[in-house]
Amino acid sequence: MEKRKFKRTLSVFMMFAMVVSLMNGMHFAAFASAYSDLSALDAYAYSGDDLGATYSKTSTTFKVWAPTATSVKLKRYYTGSDSEAGAGVIEIRDMSYTSGNGIWSVTVSGDLKGTYYTYLVTANGTTKETVDIYAKSTGVNGLRGMVIDLDSTDPSGWENDKRVDCDNQTDAIIWEAHVRDFSSSSDSGMTNKGKFLAFTEIGTTVNSDGVHKTGIDYLEDLGITHIHLLPVYDYGSVDETKLNTDQFNWGYDPLNYNTPEGSYSTNPYDGNVRVNEYKQMVKSLHDKNIGVVMDVVYNHTYAGDSGINDWFNFTVPGYYYRQNADGTLANASGCGNETASDRAMYQKYMVDSVVYWAKEYHIDGFRFDLMGIHDVDTMNKIREELDKIDPDILIYGEPWSSGDVACPKLTAVQGNMSYVSEEVAAFNDKMRDAIKGSCFNAADKGFIQGATGFETALKGSIQANSTEMSNSNKWSKCPSQTITYTSAHDNYSLYDKLVKSVKGGYGYTTRYDDLVAMNKMAGGIILTSQGIPFFQAGEEFARSKNGNENSYNASTETNQLKWINTVTYSDIVSYYKGLIEIRKAYEPFRDPTNTSNNTIYFSWGSSCPSNVVAFTMYNKLSNDGWNFAAVVHNSNSTAKTVSLMTYDGVTLPSQWVIVADGTNAGIESLGTSSSTVTVPARSTMVLIDKTSFDNTVISDKCKVTVNHIIENTGNVYKTETLKGNEGSSYTTSPLSELTNLGYYVTKTTGNTSSVFSTTDQVVNYYYKTDKEPIKRIYFDNTAGWSDVYVYVWNNTTKEYVSAWPGTKISKGEDGYYYTDVDILSGYDSIIFNNGSGTQTGDLTIPTNDNNLYTYSSSSWSAYKPVVKELNAPVAYATSNSSKSVVVSWDAVEGATSYQLYKYFPSTGTIQTSKVVTDTTATFNGLTAGKTYRYIVQAVSDTAVSNNVSKEFAVDAMVGKKINTSVVPKASYDYSKGCLTLSWDKVSGVSKYYVYKYYLKTKTLSAPKEVSKNYATYYTAEPGKTYRYLVSTKKFSDSELSGYNGKDCISVNIPEIN
Repeated sequence: MEKRKFKRTLSVFMMFAMVVSLMNGMHFAAFASAYSDLSALDAYAYSGDDLGATYSKTSTTFKVWAPTATSVKLKRYYTGSDSEAGAGVIEIRDMSYTSGNGIWSVTVSGDLKGTYYTYLVTANGTTKETVDIYAKSTGVNGLRGMVIDLDSTDPSGWENDKRVDCDNQTDAIIWEAHVRDFSSSSDSGMTNKGKFLAFTEIGTTVNSDGVHKTGIDYLEDLGITHIHLLPVYDYGSVDETKLNTDQFNWGYDPLNYNTPEGSYSTNPYDGNVRVNEYKQMVKSLHDKNIGVVMDVVYNHTYAGDSGINDWFNFTVPGYYYRQNADGTLANASGCGNETASDRAMYQKYMVDSVVYWAKEYHIDGFRFDLMGIHDVDTMNKIREELDKIDPDILIYGEPWSSGDVACPKLTAVQGNMSYVSEEVAAFNDKMRDAIKGSCFNAADKGFIQGATGFETALKGSIQANSTEMSNSNKWSKCPSQTITYTSAHDNYSLYDKLVKSVKGGYGYTTRYDDLVAMNKMAGGIILTSQGIPFFQAGEEFARSKNGNENSYNASTETNQLKWINTVTYSDIVSYYKGLIEIRKAYEPFRDPTNTSNNTIYFSWGSSCPSNVVAFTMYNKLSNDGWNFAAVVHNSNSTAKTVSLMTYDGVTLPSQWVIVADGTNAGIESLGTSSSTVTVPARSTMVLIDKTSFDNTVISDKCKVTVNHIIENTGNVYKTETLKGNEGSSYTTSPLSELTNLGYYVTKTTGNTSSVFSTTDQVVNYYYKTDKEPIKRIYFDNTAGWSDVYVYVWNNTTKEYVSAWPGTKISKGEDGYYYTDVDILSGYDSIIFNNGSGTQTGDLTIPTNDNNLYTYSSSSWSAYKPVVKELNAPVAYATSNSSKSVVVSWDAVEGATSYQLYKYFPSTGTIQTSKVVTDTTATFNGLTAGKTYRYIVQAVSDTAVSNNVSKEFAVDAMVGKKINTSVVPKASYDYSKGCLTLSWDKVSGVSKYYVYKYYLKTKTLSAPKEVSKNYATYYTAEPGKTYRYLVSTKKFSDSELSGYNGKDCISVNIPEIN
């Protein structure tokens, strides 16, 4: 049970009758309001993925599922509240009903970005104004949805952001935090206190002392893999208009599930800001290789049946909640209501919501509050859908409720976890209470406080309560299903619990050495046990809330992290950090299956004193790394001696290396021991067999960093780190995954083969390819599909670009559909399909020039573009320094880029240089006084200019400056058949010289001399291109030939049909 949430009087669920509506045809049959009858609305369930506001720059479509409504209107606003400048209603529009699926929709033309909206839903004769339950952002306090262009909220580099790697759930090490707690303290050194942006700050230290890290730098140094954030969706218990007052709440009061909480943003009035700053937070944590876990609370809502801001009931009265037999709301949440995951559209809502967060915000995991209220089918469905996005995404939750659950299906309580996916984990309260005693009795003691009789319970929990050691407490199938923990935001912090149970509640901020030892032992148990280790932020530095057991709405002062504790209790921090290093180093601690569990053997009988738990285990997962490990937990007030044991038929090592004792922990040797181990009082000891320890290099004191760099871009493709003992040899080599793609090494720096030293060494490999890393694939749709999708994946890693059926692709002007595939990232397989079940087979993308797949012949061939001719650019070159040349040209209509070439007159060869998208290119590192020659070719997807020959080369002498001429404008009079060039008058100039320029021969005609600022040509014809130069200078005859084209304009005269 969780006591954090406020109590509410149960509201009486009003019985209602629903009548047949004839609007847009008969769309709803009459039902009574009993629970089973509300479930009958499942017959109208909608399967589309477009509920809510679907935005584009040209229109926005609004869709809402409301099968019991007789009318739904869209109400649009300028602002998110009436208190803002410019507030007002834009319009109210009727929405149309689609018979059979309960959908009301309307499309509004124009760019609606940044406007706000609600729905007016009429049901049972009552009209309610409601926020769209699918709203992706809101105004202040979440009272109006916002039309948002999500792409515009992406921070810089978002397209390259990705989740952290977590091959197994048990690889995760989770640190639970609250956004406001994290940074609010005056000693945090952070500027954006209580905001998402605090998680983007680097270089922060305790009281800005420049020494002791805080914030995300601290987390990176600690070594955790994931941060679990208490609710960060929009919740209802903090007034976002009064952020200057001290309002604190954990946030288990859901208002708008799919939008970030506004009080954590720097501007809660603008719905764009919270989205952007949330993404910045995620990206900054990912940059530190830390995943982000969202705490999601789908089990109840803040306003359920209150009649105020009750969006779900306002939309479809009664449907989204469970009811008792008497019609009152069921209340397994203890918060006045419980949601109905067993009903089709709430299950869909939960699935859609987590999928949205995972895709749009790159979320790494979800923690389900009171998961025991949700039915097993829904939790398994969520796992299934998230696996399609990324199987590394974590799922875990609380396998209990706060009362009887009114669900007709099995729910995800602890006793039903055998029906839940092995990749859905649950909190292990058996471990929690064995370590420190009951969380509901402040005085109750557990194993670490020295209480007797907890050894058996602790042994079962060390094995994730998934083996027979747990006896009747066995509930999980395997370690991947177990969250191993001793403290979380609920109940007392670990240190407060120790003060309560050992010191009678006196001195929460006092450092007690015996409690410090107990705190370390708690970490030792959690981080060496099977399962997924989890601990509350600050557990590792004796976090205290001054004895507040339920601080959900206590002051910020009570809840905030005191970062100075990382200094006061630096020994606990160091110990947890070392334990994390050990866990990462020893794979069997992180085994998601029972394979390693089944190697654990506990010492027993005379070999193991009371209040001591000791076990050995060995590595069956690989032949590399450490083999045997031994862990001993001694909660006695004196040192104890233990004899290590193992299974019959397994040879126990005789020599061990200590890597953790009661004082220190890490991957360095702290000394050696025999199989008879003396363990200090109140401590955990971890040992590794000496043979495998000596043969395994894990320490990073001797390190070689190998960077594989793409020379064309300068980007580091991959970094490898080699570790070894000082004096041992190392050898590096080119990366095969690059050489297999056609890359070759152009140079190396550093010692590619040498010996390890305590000085860090760096080796760089530089690669180049003559092939494009992105390959364009074409599809000849001879089947005549109305839509074409491509599903692209890496056949080795099974990683796919987007979930089935993949990405919808477009048709080019040549009639072929096309898509670009990132060959460099290893994507080598493709399926073309119509999105409705018809598809090609699994196709391997050819490594040769073949890139066109024809459906009718099931064959690949080389795509041959239909090439049209573009006008040749008018190019000229200037030099303003002794080492560079700038080549410029007029933009060519239809060109999407320009290919530059170098021309070498001595050999007559033309060499490809660079591709640019603007109309200028700079060449550096040239020799002063030397002449270089360049050609500029206009290029598009289907056309090029036909001027790659020496006649079109532009000469540029390095260091020679060329005067700027007059730039004219051109106009053509079709009635008179004349072309007029005009230009601005130049002060002090009485005569101008107008030349025709012949690009192919690079010559100027004899000039036309004019005293006016215009010149007219009557011989120019439509359909042709002419080039002119206007100058205040009369060139000599020698200057008329070999002219480089500078300041010439190109005039194309269109034909009139």
